[in-house]
Amino acid sequence: MEVAMKFAMKFYVVVRKMDCCLLMETKQINACLGRRGSLWQSAYHDHGIRRDESLNAIIEYCYQNPVRAGLVKAARDYPYWRCKYEVE
Repeated sequence: MEVAMKFAMKFYVVVRKMDCCLLMETKQINACLGRRGSLWQSAYHDHGIRRDESLNAIIEYCYQNPVRAGLVKAARDYPYWRCKYEVE
């Protein structure tokens, strides 16, 4: 149980640091834009990638975003896509 507790505490510290970074980033962006309030969507969340399958699914999801948004008909046609991993 002690190992699990140590892991949980380390995970909690990492999550708190990420929350702190997002808060600071939000404040800086809002200051640059001369606005106040929330910057992130209410459904925004992040999570760790633990397996290659998860990484592949997330890459594919991101790769298809311009198609879902109607910016291009095929993801490969989107000029701003950069990824060090093979896609398609």
